[in-house]
Amino acid sequence: MTVPETIGGLTVTEIGSHAFAFVGIEKIKLPDTIEKIGDGAFWQNYFTSFELPPSVTEIAANTFRECHLLANINLNDGIKSIGEVAFQDCNALTKIVIPKSVKTLGDAVFYSCRGLKSVVIPESITEIPLYTFFCCLELTDVNWHNGITSIGEAAFNQCSSLKKIVINNPDCTIYDKETTLPKAVVIYGAKASTAENYAKKYGMQFASIDISMIGDVDGNSNITATDARLALRISAKLLIPTEAQKTAADIDKSGNVTAADARKILRIPAQLD
Repeated sequence: MTVPETIGGLTVTEIGSHAFAFVGIEKIKLPDTIEKIGDGAFWQNYFTSFELPPSVTEIAANTFRECHLLANINLNDGIKSIGEVAFQDCNALTKIVIPKSVKTLGDAVFYSCRGLKSVVIPESITEIPLYTFFCCLELTDVNWHNGITSIGEAAFNQCSSLKKIVINNPDCTIYDKETTLPKAVVIYGAKASTAENYAKKYGMQFASIDISMIGDVDGNSNITATDARLALRISAKLLIPTEAQKTAADIDKSGNVTAADARKILRIPAQLD
């Protein structure tokens, strides 16, 4: 199916609510004039891949819900919000990179995406809503930044492949219920943090991370050129870091250790920062 740029002389800028829901489409081409995709617009179709126009700024609730075969979708940098259960039961999805332009996620966006393994969450998102990754059974890698302020009810519940959760924000609000985080994970966080309190309350494993010396990658209480070299090796994947090393090396708190982090660390002993 191809959606035209104009209909009756008018520019097509929006796909309306449930416009193509339950139709069984395998392929669709949208014009670059589309700015908004409405609630449930493509619910339960047979896409294996989907190309979003660069002009799209909003993905509404239920948009790709139950598109079980959807394996590839590129979310462009213009998107500002993704609505609730937008990708529920998209079981063929294995990786999602959320654009830096996205400010809000609705509840249960990736609910029961059973094949999802890897997710990148940008700094623009500070809250993980309720049921976000509920029943994402294959999820092993959630790459998020240090500024996450809250984790909603059952956000990671029933993620049977998830082994650890690192919560560097000592004041992060974790929904006070045993099912918010999987029982089997190891929670990493600062001492006397909300993460430690949550782990103790519900009998979960906790490992403390000293976040007082950001930049001190080798943990010797001094920041030197050696720390910068270690950070560079981590960024080049020549060194597999411990959680403490990763936290210390991630000086810009982006969730990734990069060459830029190494350069910033190098400026500290040179008294440039």
